[in-house]
Formats: sequence, C-alpha cells, structure tokens
Amino acid sequence: MCGIAGSASIKGPGERNNRLSQAIEVLRHRGPDDSGACEFNVKGSRVSLCHTRLSIIDLSSDGRQPMESTCGRFVIVFNGEIYNYQELRIELMALGIRFQTQTDTEVLLAAWKQWGEKCLRRLDGMFAFVVCDKAEGKLYCVRDYFGIKPLYYSFRDGEFIFSSEISGLIALAGETPSPNWQQAYNYLVHGTYDNSENTFFSEVFQILPASLLALDIQSIRISEQTRWWNPQIVVESQDSYSDATDTIRALFLRAVRRQMRSDVPIGATLSGGTDSSSIVCAMRHLEPNQPLHTFSYIPSDDRISEKRWIDKVNLKTDANPHLIEISSNSLSINLTDLIRSQGEPFGTTSIYAQYEIFRAVRNAGITVTLDGQGADELLGGYLGYPGERIRSHLDKGQVLDAFRFLANWAKWPDRRIRDALFLTGQLYLSPNLNRLARKVWGRSFIPNWISDEFVEGQHISITEPRYQLSSEGKGRRLSERLRNSLIFRGLPGLLRHADRNSMHFSIENRVPFLTPDFAEYVLSLPEHYLVSNKGETKLIFRTAMEGIVPKDILTRKDKIGLQTPESNWMNRLGTFDRPDRGQYKLPPIFDYTGLSEVSRSRSFSDSMHWRIWNYLKWHEIFYDK
Repeated sequence: MCGIAGSASIKGPGERNNRLSQAIEVLRHRGPDDSGACEFNVKGSRVSLCHTRLSIIDLSSDGRQPMESTCGRFVIVFNGEIYNYQELRIELMALGIRFQTQTDTEVLLAAWKQWGEKCLRRLDGMFAFVVCDKAEGKLYCVRDYFGIKPLYYSFRDGEFIFSSEISGLIALAGETPSPNWQQAYNYLVHGTYDNSENTFFSEVFQILPASLLALDIQSIRISEQTRWWNPQIVVESQDSYSDATDTIRALFLRAVRRQMRSDVPIGATLSGGTDSSSIVCAMRHLEPNQPLHTFSYIPSDDRISEKRWIDKVNLKTDANPHLIEISSNSLSINLTDLIRSQGEPFGTTSIYAQYEIFRAVRNAGITVTLDGQGADELLGGYLGYPGERIRSHLDKGQVLDAFRFLANWAKWPDRRIRDALFLTGQLYLSPNLNRLARKVWGRSFIPNWISDEFVEGQHISITEPRYQLSSEGKGRRLSERLRNSLIFRGLPGLLRHADRNSMHFSIENRVPFLTPDFAEYVLSLPEHYLVSNKGETKLIFRTAMEGIVPKDILTRKDKIGLQTPESNWMNRLGTFDRPDRGQYKLPPIFDYTGLSEVSRSRSFSDSMHWRIWNYLKWHEIFYDK
C-alpha cells in the first residue's frame, strides 16, 4: 500500500522539484518504508511522478517506484494490491514475458503493456495507479472496481496534478483551493458526500470507482472519465438456492485466501457481526495454524457493546484479541488529527472508533488487516432495503406479495411499517415532486442555521442528491439499489474513512467482500436470495457460512454495528455557539443567529450536531490559519 502523486505541465520546472519533495513528505504515512521520484519530458511537456511505499509483497528494493518497463516506454506509480498477480504472472510468462522482480507492480505494468486498458477486467485487487505511455503521449489515471483506493486530481493553468490524498494535491499546487459550497450544503443539510467526482474543495476532483481518465500530455487536455466496469443486474441467475449457496461460499473463501497473501504480519478487525465474524472464521478455516490477531472496539456503554459476540468468535478461532476502549475525552484530544487525516468532513463519530482501532493495529506490529466493509451494501444488509423489495414486487404487479413482504419485514426488531411505506413512496417521487411534497408538508430544505442569502448568492441547489430509477432495473430494484450503493452512494464514503484511518497509521486494510466476481454473481441472484420474503437480510450468505461461523452469530437479530456514545462525546466537545466570534471566522454558509439558537436549544439530532461541528473544525484547520 502506498501513496502516489505527480504532475504533467507545459510550464517550466519552477518550484516543482521542491513541491514534489513536499508531496512525498505529506504522503509518507501511506508509505514509510521507501520512496522514489522521477521527472522526464514527453512531447514538450514535463512529467513528474513520485511514490511512497508500504512494503507488503516482496520487501526488497525491487519494489521501488516509479517503475519503468524494460522497453522504457511505460512508467507507473501504483497504490494497492493485485491479489491475483501470481496467476497473471504465469499467464504473461506463457506469452514470453520475463520478470525481474517478485512484485505485483511489475505484473501490473507488464499487463498494461500487453493488453492496455483491457487488462483492467483481468485484475482482482484494490488499486489506483497512473501509467505514462511515452510513445503515445498519454497519462492514464485508473481507479479500482469499487474505489477502495483513492485518486484525486486538479487541472488548471496548463498543469495537471494528481495524488492519493488531497493533502498531496495541496502540496503540489502550493495553495489550498477554496471551499466547494455545494458539497458543504449537501453534507450539512442532507448528510451526503463522496457520491460524485466533486470534493469539499473547489477544482479538486476524484476519479470515480471503476473509472479511467486520460490526459494528453502535449496539450494538457483531459478526457471525460470513462467507466470500465459496470456490473449487470438484468440477467437473473437460474442457479438453485443450494447451488448458489455453494458458489457464494467458494467465491468468498477464494477472496479471503487471496487476500491473506502477504509477506508481513496479518490480522482482522472484528465487530461481532456476521460480516467481520465470517472473515475471521474463514481465515482460521483456511489457515488452521497461522497466528491470528483480531482488533475490536469495546464501548463503555453495555447497551451498544458487542463484546459477548466478539468473545465468542475469538474463542472459536483461538485468536489473539486486542480490545480497544476509548475514554470520553479522547475524541476532543485527537479531533484535529482525525479530521486532518480524513481530509474532508465525514458522517459520524464512529469514524473515530475506527481510527483508534487502526492505531492499536499499528501498536501491535500488524501491517495488514482484513475488514468486512461492503457486505451490507452488496448482500442487502442494514434494514434490508424494504422500499426496493416492495417496489420490485409492484413493478411485476405482485401487489399481494408486496404486502406480505411488508408485514413479515416489520416483525423484526427496530422496524416499522410506516418507515417501509415512506421509503417505498420516495422511489415513486421525482426530485421535483419530492421537493414539492416537502414544501406542502412544511419541511424546508434550508434550516434556519444556514444563510438563505448565501445559498441564493452562490446558486446552491437545495434539492437532495438522489439516484434515479432506470428501466433496466424494473423488477430488480433491490439489485439496482445495491449496485448504486456500491459505486455512488453509501460505500464510497465508508471506503474513504477506512483508507484514511488505516493509512494514517501505515496499515493496509483489505476488504474480501469487494471482489468483482463475487459482486457480479451476487447482483445476478434472485432478490429473495438476498433479502428473504420474511425480511431476513443477507440470507444466502448466512446459509453459505454455516459450519464455518457459529450459528448463533449467523441467526442473531440484534446486530448493533459500530456505535459510539455519540451524545456523550458531543457534550464533551461542547457547543458551536462561539462567544469569541470576533476571533473565529465563521464560514459564510452559516447563519450565526440561527446557529446560536440551535446550539443553545439542542434542537437537532446527534448526527446533525456532529456534522456542524465537523465542518466548522475542518474549515478552521484548512482555512483559518
């Protein structure tokens, strides 16, 4: 796992060498073991590439980047892991290619040289890389299937710059871009972020999951991002439930086995739920004698603690447990470091618990972890997406089946019929109708702590960003929603949190649920294989893990998730009614009077409280210097 950065410019060298060195230092936490940089001319423009390395596969200096092909035509900087590099290496050797190292980087470079962009669908891994084709005069920027690994870019004044983190872009640009007020509004009011190429900084963009951007080096012109992978949802698998269960088990175990490939110590995060428990139990199932370390956050409040389930998995797998407890004032002590490491605002204080988990991983001397991220979005977890399941029935004219599902779904804990009906109704409303409905019900999009005048002056859209139903998804609304959650809304933010938290402590975090063949197969299954007609979530995966995971974990109905005592922590942080307003530059998107009233009355949810606090602190870190 690594950090990458670089530029292509028609300008003279200027301060670029110094800024490249600064970018390396800023990204050092992503790769503390080694670093490298190079500069060269291509068709009259100057290309600069740099890399910081966290050594995982082939710990020798052979893995140093930037790496050049033997013919000298291609140069690559690569962040991530290609899990099937051994299989690809054998295939490429059969074509006559000879390798000088044991690294997956050289295999990736050879695959690009042999197949070009077509190599991407052959890769099983998490990756963000930039490859320069000197002969063609192109710079290709590529991001993996799910966007597990980050890649940002900025383009202005005849210069294109890219980096694994926005901090690297700022180092290369020599200045901090202005805030993106539309993103600020979407986050503060709707709680949405990481769902498009836009970021919280103006003129800073991210390469989207499974997308490629090409730069013409001579003219410094970029192409539109193009998607190179989009899983299908139309063709429904005809596999029986039994056969599909066998396939799910085989694909999952293969993913875990491949992702256990490492030349450094490996462990796993463990929350006590089905997903992380399945990974830990699968690791023990595949490697009965390998040392196994697990890392778990244990809240002080027993009502949100999963310790009894964590203990059960650790006992079954004979794992070495690391239990992380966090004091009530810890967040306030580490808040600046947490927000700076994330680079952009985020949703809840649970991200801080994850931050502390990865600190413990590093302190234990573990370099690689496996994590259950993505299972809920892929397998129909959380509350089981009742609106989409009901809409699928209604698309097919199965009204009675829709009502039966609704009745069965509502029998589970923490579920209400009115919530399912509300979610179903939302799927029938266009954004304009949804806006009208909110107006009729007296629910304004603009809260009183947001400046109406500023919103109007900046031409900020107040409509909540929502994905649109497609004709392709008719009768397959759950599959359509899961695909959307994987790539656009839901998972991308969670992957950003995990990447920044793990890499902040120089940890490579792998996610076995997020492999293309597993995702493609799951999205082809009948929807009741995922969320049963009785409302049970992740049905087929629970069945597939029988005999590997303790049965009472697979059948439990009280999953809590990674929860923190958010109210208590927010009370420790205090209010955002700043008496020293004259010394504090309140971002202009806020209405000071309204914000003060809300702060004093506490007439907001904990999540809203956190978002306001998070944005104010983020703005202070990056702009109030």
